Amino acid sequence: GAHWGAGALVAIPHDPCPVDVLQAITDHLVGEGARQCGPCIFGLDAAREDLRAGREVADRVQGRGLCAHPTATIAAVRSGQALLADEITAHAHGHCTRKEAQ
Repeated sequence: GAHWGAGALVAIPHDPCPVDVLQAITDHLVGEGARQCGPCIFGLDAAREDLRAGREVADRVQGRGLCAHPTATIAAVRSGQALLADEITAHAHGHCTRKEAQ
């Protein structure tokens, strides 16, 4: 079933690196937090710093914030990680398939 997300609408430029887009979206959502609880302060910053570690971070943040913002942000990160798993792995090894194809 569907659920409410972070309520963000992002204009994506033509032919961008999808990992760069996911990083930009994550940076924006993390910056929108009230920073009033541990999951928002520490968990979201950790997710932003390393998207590849997001699953472990997500498990610690999910459902633990004082509001729904950390959970919604982690849901967006998890969705991006699932869709971009191969590209994230390529980035971890110093490659960007999008930029290399240009």
